Amino acid sequence: MSESEISRELLEQYLNRSVANVLDTMLAQPSETATAEDLSNSKVETPVELDSLEKPIYVGSVGFVGDINGGLYLFASQSVMMKATARITEVNEVGSEMISDVCGEIANMLGGGFKNSLADMGQPSMLTIPTVLNGCELYVSSIGVSRYLRFRYTLFEEPVVVDLAMAKIV
Repeated sequence: MSESEISRELLEQYLNRSVANVLDTMLAQPSETATAEDLSNSKVETPVELDSLEKPIYVGSVGFVGDINGGLYLFASQSVMMKATARITEVNEVGSEMISDVCGEIANMLGGGFKNSLADMGQPSMLTIPTVLNGCELYVSSIGVSRYLRFRYTLFEEPVVVDLAMAKIV
């Protein structure tokens, strides 16, 4: 089975389940079900809801490599990541290194839940080491991507975006 044979609805279900599990388990926060915006054939830019917010934003990413390859990207404002870090670490004064660590771990957990759903349908993969960037006007290149889906959520009453990029089969 290739990436193109997995329906958009199934990808939405898998990612929404992963997000709900991670937000509930790690942050004790509810998650609404999101419908994906298909950005597969467009230039992918910073999510507009984060572009106008405080700077910098954090982008945590993790790849999955195996029968199906791709990447997952978590976009969040600095204030959301500060709240998430304080909640997870139970430390009120958090620095940028700790925030980056938590952002990477959340992205890792999101990717792990998603890849486990793929494995349950017979498409095993392994996760890459999470990477975190912070800055302004960050975006993900969609070169070599066959499907790019954007999901919008709310965390601590602020916008959070999760992008799913599925690689082209070579």
